[in-house]
Amino acid sequence: MLKVVAVAEFGPAIEAFKKISQEVLGDIAEIKIERADTEEKIISVCKDADAVIAGLDPFTDKVFASLPKLKMLSGVAIGYNTFDAEAAKKYGIAVSNNPRYCVNEVADHAASLILALTRKLFDYNKEVKVDHVWSAQSQRGKIKRVCVQTLGLMGFGNIARLVAKRMQGFGCEIIAYDPYIKQEFADQFNVKMVSLDELYAKADIISVHVLLNAQTQGMIGKEAFEKMAAKKPIFVNCARGGLIDEDALLDAIKTGKIAAAGLDVFI
Repeated sequence: MLKVVAVAEFGPAIEAFKKISQEVLGDIAEIKIERADTEEKIISVCKDADAVIAGLDPFTDKVFASLPKLKMLSGVAIGYNTFDAEAAKKYGIAVSNNPRYCVNEVADHAASLILALTRKLFDYNKEVKVDHVWSAQSQRGKIKRVCVQTLGLMGFGNIARLVAKRMQGFGCEIIAYDPYIKQEFADQFNVKMVSLDELYAKADIISVHVLLNAQTQGMIGKEAFEKMAAKKPIFVNCARGGLIDEDALLDAIKTGKIAAAGLDVFI
């Protein structure tokens, strides 16, 4: 039989995973579940594995070289930036991800951050809970109707499309940048594809939905925030932190190049 090892953190979903994996693979594979989140632990736990199911765990050249039986590495989430895909290719190991993982939940959260920042909910919350004051006038002139704003989506994959659908319900115009998506495809979502520079120049709100890899690492830095400055957009990132130069982001907030930042990212 094949040996499949699951090293991902499943949390409360562990029982469901055990049941489903047994139903799907039980006739052809021995399934072992053991958490491993370091190179050394992964090598030890997966030494005889034909296939591994992992989360944001370090599958490096060193790990692949130490697992001669490994034929496939399957990520439980959309992002797989902790997997060295080039090293996997070198060792003949197939790598897959889960492109539908929590797409509705992430889209809901991105839309929630957009609305909370647009409506100044965090500012009002601080006034009441920290400053112990309430003034209906404190944010007067600072709040712009959602329905007159343009939302720019960086990336137009599964999550971004769901964010577009949600925000269209509030009347937003949606534009998007994605070098892999043609306008003919975006037409079915009533979204206009634009260049990255055009998105920076036109968007009142920017929401990031890009995979983190060697090409996108730090893609949003000082130059990008300079290009956004004319619109002073709300900036939301529910993708990966590594897409952004943190020092440049902090400077953009302090100098008013962006109006606010909503961040909910892993690594």
